[in-house]
Amino acid sequence: MRAVIPVTNRETVQMLIDHPGLVRPGDWLTISTGGVDRVADPTKIRELAELLGAAHPHASIYAFTSGFANVERLAASVGPPVVGIFYDYEPNFPNEPEFSFDPSAALASIARATETTRARGLRLVAYLTGQALLNPAHEWDYARFRGVADEICVQTQAALRRGAWKDAIDRIQRDFGTALPHVQVTVCPGLPNTVDVPQARAAWGDLDSRGFPGCVVWWVPRGFTELGLSLEARVGTRHP
Repeated sequence: MRAVIPVTNRETVQMLIDHPGLVRPGDWLTISTGGVDRVADPTKIRELAELLGAAHPHASIYAFTSGFANVERLAASVGPPVVGIFYDYEPNFPNEPEFSFDPSAALASIARATETTRARGLRLVAYLTGQALLNPAHEWDYARFRGVADEICVQTQAALRRGAWKDAIDRIQRDFGTALPHVQVTVCPGLPNTVDVPQARAAWGDLDSRGFPGCVVWWVPRGFTELGLSLEARVGTRHP
């Protein structure tokens, strides 16, 4: 099972360069820019992608952003070794006015982003809020997004934090069948919805046993120790 490892700045890049064993062939590295209320910086993506590509040539590198305007900006400005864009689709982001819990509107937004990235030879990963897993007021069939994006990642970190992991993962498995999406855990102290290393490792083992393709392990520099300890859970698990 692959790890999807976020990269937020040059410090996190250097950590992954200095500890090459954390990144396996087939893993994905996502470089963040343009989150929440900011404009994406293509230069940052190009510079950090070049460093990561040289250090980890067998990993896939993605840009990570929110808001369709940023997806469009990055799609027009980045290329190899970047292979695609994560479109962070969740509510209350000033740079994402297109967000909607209405299923048809959400599908249309993801489809538009996918069309934009594919036109530039890039893949689109829909990085979907997990709120519709936990709130019965929102009736999303997450599997429907599979038809309008190249890959899906469902944000399950809140479910793990709140003790609703099994219900959330059971539902995702029912919805998607064998074509399972990526999901997320957060392991960095002080971040919202973070869990401790034993919880993260248990979640990893559960996902691996169910056949999930991969998991985002969210961290920032102060959580480097927790990232490393969590990824040790991969010993003996399926290779991507």
